[in-house]
Amino acid sequence: AAYGTPLVITGVGGAREVVTSETSGRLISRDPSAVARGVRSLLDHPHTPQEIAATVDRFSWENNARELADHFRKVAARG
Repeated sequence: AAYGTPLVITGVGGAREVVTSETSGRLISRDPSAVARGVRSLLDHPHTPQEIAATVDRFSWENNARELADHFRKVAARG
């Protein structure tokens, strides 16, 4: 998604964090026909790579580093 490619993925792990809209991709069940429907849906309703990449901006290295540092500060303050 960061490179502008939408995802067709099952709703496991962190998939629901990443696929939060129809712009970012499709959450599907684990069967071949669901994969085909997900891909067809994306092809029928395309978004620009920039629109897709914008859906995952919150996962940038900068944001992740800031959130991790904030977490460590909170943990250290409890100490």
